[in-house]
Amino acid sequence: MVQTPLCRTDGACPRFLTLRTIDLVPVFAHPSLMYILLDVLEFLQKNERLRIYAYVIMENHIHLIASSPALARGIVDFKSFTTGSVVSYLEAKNARGILAQLERFRVNGTVPLWQKGWRLEQIPDAGVLRLVVDRIHHNPVRKGYVDDPCRWHYSSARNYTGQPGLLEVITEWPRLL
Repeated sequence: MVQTPLCRTDGACPRFLTLRTIDLVPVFAHPSLMYILLDVLEFLQKNERLRIYAYVIMENHIHLIASSPALARGIVDFKSFTTGSVVSYLEAKNARGILAQLERFRVNGTVPLWQKGWRLEQIPDAGVLRLVVDRIHHNPVRKGYVDDPCRWHYSSARNYTGQPGLLEVITEWPRLL
């Protein structure tokens, strides 16, 4: 069976991304910090800098399926915005334990949050997209945090069952074209 390509006419193709915290520090173990990531993703969506199809936020990484004609720039912006906001939040809350773990990697006065670079894979068709969406939604199940992907609030699993999620995502893939 031939699958319809998912790339838009502007050249934006859905890509699977994984961003990991520096040294895999479990920064996002607290829900308030996950909401910072969600707020930045929503901002980038509203400003048409990212199209988001699926996501899951875990304690030390985020999986994301997104597209944009300038995807690399959108990811750099995401990492920059979230680093500043998360570090400021941790400083305001006097979260010394997490801050000390991050401080070990300070460079030129900047406390990093994310590992350099990111894992990026193009998704060639709707069949592969469905598999990747399912795989990332099951991440919290594989880790033993929940028994059903929809019970993990910090993912788009609910969106794909018609329930409201914390962040709107594109679930109707014909809208990609």
